[in-house]
Amino acid sequence: MFESLQKQQKLMDVWKKGKNEIKLKIDEQEIYEIMKMHPEYHKFFDSGDVFNMLNKKEKTNPFFHIILHTLVKKQVDEREPGIVRAAYHHLVNNKDIDSHEAYHGFMIILADEMHDMMKRRGKLNMERYKSRIEKFLE
Repeated sequence: MFESLQKQQKLMDVWKKGKNEIKLKIDEQEIYEIMKMHPEYHKFFDSGDVFNMLNKKEKTNPFFHIILHTLVKKQVDEREPGIVRAAYHHLVNNKDIDSHEAYHGFMIILADEMHDMMKRRGKLNMERYKSRIEKFLE
């Protein structure tokens, strides 16, 4: 539990550094840019209080949301798996879907697959993940 809180605190530190215009590392800058795209979470990030955030009765977990965004962005940028990048570009370039909306579509699939992985106490079913991404394009 404390390890999880430390990771969440790191996100809060990125937010604080970014807001105070303190130089960020490349990965921190990417996370900060994603955080800025979500004004609905800014009040939480501004509070600087991880425990306060976790005690709120919110429908979404801002930390999980930002981490999912980061994971999908990494999949698109690094082409791993390659289908994510191809699907992303197809949606944005051919289906006239906003970049942010495309990321959110992939995030829903990834979160569902992660939930299944934890339920089974196994590994991410990469073939099913890829298959679901293909179906998302239809």
